[in-house]
Amino acid sequence: MRLRSSIFAFFVLAACPLLAQGNSSEHAEKTSHLKQGSTRIAASGYVDTRLIFPQISSSIQQRPIQPENPTRRLGIKDVGSLPKIDQVDLDVSGPREEAKFPGIDMTNAFPADPDIAVGPAHIVQVVNTRIAFFTKAGFKQADIDGLTFFAPVRQTTFVFDPKVNYDRIAQRWVVIMDEQDSGSSISNLLFAVSDDSDPNGVWFLYRIPAAFTINGFLNWLDYPSLGYNKDGYVIAGNEFGFQGNQPFRGFVFLIVPKAPVLTGSPVTVTSIVDTSGFGSTQVAETVDPTKDTVFAASRAFTNQTRFYGIRGIAGTPVVSILDVAATSGPASPNTALSTSNKVLATVGSRIFTAIWRNGRMYLSYNVGQGTSIVASRWAEYSTGNWPVSGTITELQAGNIASATINQFMPAINVNKWGDVGLIFTQCNSSITSNLAVVGRISTDPANSISSPTVLATATGNSYLAPQGRWGDYFGVDVDPIDDETFWGTGMVVRADNLWTTHILSWSVSKTANLAPATGSWVRGVVKSGTLADLAANDFSYFAASAGLVLFASEPPAQLQVGATAPSGTVLSLDLTVVAKTNTIGLTQRVQLWNWVTGTWVNAGQQLSTTSNSIQSVSATGTLSDYVEAGTRNMLARIQWFQSGLILLWPWTASADQVQWTIRTR
Repeated sequence: MRLRSSIFAFFVLAACPLLAQGNSSEHAEKTSHLKQGSTRIAASGYVDTRLIFPQISSSIQQRPIQPENPTRRLGIKDVGSLPKIDQVDLDVSGPREEAKFPGIDMTNAFPADPDIAVGPAHIVQVVNTRIAFFTKAGFKQADIDGLTFFAPVRQTTFVFDPKVNYDRIAQRWVVIMDEQDSGSSISNLLFAVSDDSDPNGVWFLYRIPAAFTINGFLNWLDYPSLGYNKDGYVIAGNEFGFQGNQPFRGFVFLIVPKAPVLTGSPVTVTSIVDTSGFGSTQVAETVDPTKDTVFAASRAFTNQTRFYGIRGIAGTPVVSILDVAATSGPASPNTALSTSNKVLATVGSRIFTAIWRNGRMYLSYNVGQGTSIVASRWAEYSTGNWPVSGTITELQAGNIASATINQFMPAINVNKWGDVGLIFTQCNSSITSNLAVVGRISTDPANSISSPTVLATATGNSYLAPQGRWGDYFGVDVDPIDDETFWGTGMVVRADNLWTTHILSWSVSKTANLAPATGSWVRGVVKSGTLADLAANDFSYFAASAGLVLFASEPPAQLQVGATAPSGTVLSLDLTVVAKTNTIGLTQRVQLWNWVTGTWVNAGQQLSTTSNSIQSVSATGTLSDYVEAGTRNMLARIQWFQSGLILLWPWTASADQVQWTIRTR
């Protein structure tokens, strides 16, 4: 059951959103902590990045330090007893590095705030306060100051806290930055969406007012997060007072319908302010093109997570709230010891990233480990049918922990297989700053994660940032081309003890599509083509007519092929055959060679057709048995034989394509 609050019309253009709240143990109706928001008209403009000169600017402007980004110590909520979730140490090596190249370098802003998004052919990286476009080979196409990029709409000379998404559904890039001027009490959310999947070119720009009056005091927007679904974009940010010690007064959702901004049209943005004490809410990306909900999550207690479900984004937004008991650990220290007796700021126990995919919500944040060490924590939740009905359940969670190494500020994402990848910082008295990654596949034991793989290290040893400002977050995305490879960005200390960033890619599991490297017709008379014709489904055939056999049970046409498997543990092994025969009444059978038993194993069979048909089979049992130890060789045999009593001789089998698909870790 949901309680819908009263509806108020703030402007004739839109109605006030509807709000609802529930509890994981009982769906209690509570809306008293939620303040009704309003609709705001966003000022708009555009920029063509191809007209900015120079495309790659090396000039560095002196900038003020980003606002302090206040941290709050998390409390403990009385949520009753929870089932114990034990950390499982997974005895597998860490992810495999795929690529690494330099990202944006020091900009004279602290902290770096690096984030990343990946499209079909490009990578967009943002930092305080620049935006850069790269090819996946690491070639930098543009590196533009945020003030220049947002010049048509910004009101101040101070922008910060950039975030970037690649919207897979609309195939557009989305970038946001805060802007603020305390003297003029100005706070805006700057919003940009590209006009296509190439970031080089036209972007539609918007300025969304983000200064909100809460309890009689005007506040500015800080630490925004960005997510989307098929209907629109949702931004969540903290609200801090302009004056005095800048007290935290709540957070705000800014809800942007998608259709208008994709064409640069005027847009009305709905805002909702929450003063319940939760903050630093992270909004999830939603790549499912059918999902009508955008999920978000926040923490005010070490053992409870608050979930938000935002629906009706294209019309009248409805926000539902659910508090869920969570296994966790102590609150994170706000600093982590680095070399030269320096510290790196951890930004506390807030959630850093949230991802929703295939009915699962993935979160990452810091926890305390022992008396002074910081650990990274990840958690996976099932969202079920919530917020329509039901509840949200924690499925598994675990720490990336060490007794001696701080590991903090994790960013998380998940690929099509359910593989999870995280990137984070490592440091201690002998490690200045490492960039490390971990991962797990969906079939790993619950609550387990791999050992870390270090992908980048510091060249300096005494970080010079005021108050050790670090982060405030890192970014990770999944390549939409293979929906498998992870790309991430983070910062390390460079030789002069300032910061620099890297762009990295890695795989938790990897899929390879392999054409036959060896092969011949072991039964039959070759009619046309060669082994090379099996590489693609292109109507170029490797064909043979039925040959003579000694036994009636022996198929008179048999094509045997081989390939070499990549290194790693085999997770799945499939073979696809595209073939035809010149007559009906024949059967096509696929066999795989088991190197351990020394036998051919029937993997599947089907009736042949006189036009191309596709047959896909999968190895079962112990998959490593189908890969020869040492050489990594694989063998397969495709057989054709008569399946009826009518004599069909002579006949021809024509293979168009044979392909192994093997997934390894």
